[in-house]
Amino acid sequence: MIKISNLNKKFGEHNVLCGLSLDINPGELIGIIGPSGCGKSVLLKHIIGLLKPDSGEIFIDGMDITKLKGKDLKKIRFSFGMVFQGGALFDSLTVEENVGFGLKQHTDLNDEEIRKIVSEKLQLVGLIGTEDVRIEELSGGMKKRVALARAIVMNPRIILYDEPTTGVDVAMIDNVNSLIRDLQERLKVTSIAVTHDLQNAYKIADRIAVFHQGKIACVENVEEMKKREGEILEKYMRTPADCQIK
Repeated sequence: MIKISNLNKKFGEHNVLCGLSLDINPGELIGIIGPSGCGKSVLLKHIIGLLKPDSGEIFIDGMDITKLKGKDLKKIRFSFGMVFQGGALFDSLTVEENVGFGLKQHTDLNDEEIRKIVSEKLQLVGLIGTEDVRIEELSGGMKKRVALARAIVMNPRIILYDEPTTGVDVAMIDNVNSLIRDLQERLKVTSIAVTHDLQNAYKIADRIAVFHQGKIACVENVEEMKKREGEILEKYMRTPADCQIK
C-alpha cells in the first residue's frame, strides 16, 4: 500500500530523515515511535505530500508521490484522512461545520446530504446528536472524536494520526485508543500513527516501527516489541537528541 524508500530530508544543518525506508501493508495500522521532536511529524508531512524530500521515494499504490504536483498531487491527497496533533479544529464553528468542512469545500453535495454524512460519521465515533454543538463547548476527549470524524468523512483509504492522544485527559486516553482501534477494524483502512508513547502504540498498532537517528531502526509486531521493550527504551527512546544527526 505504502512504500517509503531511502528518504532523506535536511533543514539547515539538521538531518531529520536519513535514508529512511518502511513498507506498510494494506489494511494494517503501523505505529511509529520515537522521542518527541525527532522528526516523526516531518515523516507524515512527506507521506501526505506537504513536504518534498531532498531524495528518496514514497510510493502509494505503486505511484511515486514525490514526483507529483498540482492536480495530480491533490487527487492523491483525497485518499488520506489526517488527525492532527492538536486537533486543528475551528473553535468558532459547530461540530457539523468542522466535520463537514472538506465535503463543503471539495464536493457538490447540498447541505442536507452533507449533514447526513456528518451524522453517520459522528455515530461511528460515539457523538450522536452533537451536530449543532460548538467546538469550544466540548471536552478534550470529545474534540478528539470530532477530529476523528472529520478525518474519515471523505472515506479515505489511508489515515494518518499525529500523536493522537495529545490534549486528552489521562482518564480518556484509553477511550481514544479503543476508538482508533475500533475504527481500524470497521473501516479496513491503512493507517500510520506516530507517538512517543510505547504503551499507546501497543494498544492501537498491528506493528510498531522505531524511529531513531532519522531512520527506522526496527519493525516488530506488538508481541515481539513487548519482549524487547527494555532494549528498545534504552537504545532508542531516551532523549530527543538521539534523533539529531551531527
